[in-house]
Amino acid sequence: MAKGFCSSCNQQVGGFGKPRGLKCPSCGKMYCQSCSPQRGLIKSSYCPSCGVKLLK
Repeated sequence: MAKGFCSSCNQQVGGFGKPRGLKCPSCGKMYCQSCSPQRGLIKSSYCPSCGVKLLK
């Protein structure tokens, strides 16, 4: 699980008691679950800036 701050809303993500953080492997930005758009039948999260599938 990634730890840091969301690039969109500046909310702390990751760690104990915090929402799950998702990191983009391409641009390296962090996003919270609510700021990352979801696509597809399985509802995978994607980076809003570059469109790459986010890592957990």
